[in-house]
Amino acid sequence: MPSPTLVQAKTYLEQGNTFADQGAIEQAIQSYQMAIQTKPDFVPALKRLIQLYSTQNNWSALIPVCQQLIALKPELPIAHLQLARALKHQSDEESALASYQAALERKSDWSPQVYREMGNAFSQKAVYAQQAVTAYRRACELKSDWENPDFYAKFADALCKVQEFDQAIDFYHRALQIKPDVWQSEFGLGRAYHDKGWFNEATEHYDRAIQLTSNRPVPRLHKSMGDALVSKGLVEEALSYYRQVLDMDSPAKLYRAIGDRLSECQRESEAQAFYQKVTR
Repeated sequence: MPSPTLVQAKTYLEQGNTFADQGAIEQAIQSYQMAIQTKPDFVPALKRLIQLYSTQNNWSALIPVCQQLIALKPELPIAHLQLARALKHQSDEESALASYQAALERKSDWSPQVYREMGNAFSQKAVYAQQAVTAYRRACELKSDWENPDFYAKFADALCKVQEFDQAIDFYHRALQIKPDVWQSEFGLGRAYHDKGWFNEATEHYDRAIQLTSNRPVPRLHKSMGDALVSKGLVEEALSYYRQVLDMDSPAKLYRAIGDRLSECQRESEAQAFYQKVTR
């Protein structure tokens, strides 16, 4: 026979379900909480409580319930996914990524939207680049017609981080076909060609990105164009782009990188102008 605590917990669960069906969410939550207090390892009530807290976006309440369920059933992927979402909203990025990884590893048939969510989360940290690629790739396998340039551009960014440049180039082109004249996609495409060693194509797309940002110049675009031109042996042309960076509000590491590149080209006097910007 079922134990008295199990019978009582099931009674609270049924009450909670009835309240939830009636739209009485707070009463439902109280019933599920009573079920868990009666029987702390009562998984059905924990699952229902997670659903309701998630619907309410009650992230602080959701976290301990997810952790309690994971302690009982670590193989349940939905608990890891909901914990990841809650931790993300509480700005605990590292813990959120670890939970997203646990969810990714424990289930292979999430919806395309969930895989995209995971990819977006993983793409925020370079060390999770491979996980981002895995998630985005699965999203593409399940849904081939995203018609969303941001999705393709972020997938391409992740592919570049794991040095899959040919596929990255393909996805940058897809992004630009859907929404042309996006400087970030043009820059990403130029960077992919650059890292692949195709400097003519790189300078073509860097130039497009520079033209698209002519009203609000982006220093790293000019630096990247200069680097590509140096790789082509066109140091004088590169200098014209590097010098434009001197007139921009650029981070010190950018000035230092240009100085180092010019030193490699035995252009010490020009390099000093950039090193001096670092020390000011």
